[in-house]
Amino acid sequence: MNHFVIKVSKHHTLCDIADELLKSLLACPNHEKEEVAYLCKDHDMTCCNKCAMADHRKCEEVKQKLLDIYAQLENEVLSSIADKKKVMGEKIETNNDKARQFLNDIKQQSTYIELVEKFGTNEHVVLLQRRLEKNSVNWRKVEANLALNVLRIPLLIDC
Repeated sequence: MNHFVIKVSKHHTLCDIADELLKSLLACPNHEKEEVAYLCKDHDMTCCNKCAMADHRKCEEVKQKLLDIYAQLENEVLSSIADKKKVMGEKIETNNDKARQFLNDIKQQSTYIELVEKFGTNEHVVLLQRRLEKNSVNWRKVEANLALNVLRIPLLIDC
């Protein structure tokens, strides 16, 4: 329901809670109109310029301004995000490579299935493989004989 429609609350003044929360976090606890600008590490608290000069002058670690801390944190976060982005990109590329290899494997299996369907069952393929192996053995014998004959040529020339 809309806040302005309800009779009891239609005259209420609305504010953005995020803005109010941010203002309360940035306000100095001792000087409400001043914004915190420093972090006193000795007392583990934030303070404005007035507090830093009056109450934290003797503290050793009040030197760093909050804006510098925020900038440093921002740089660290951005650097961390960039590193994670790089790692994620590498993982995505690895996964893409694996997916491509998987698709190639599927294509090979599909081709094999098509060949089995075209030439017959797996038993027919096994028979064809045996025939090819037998022929390759015969070709090896022919190659061996040729090699022996090549070695004999110098002997025949000498005679």
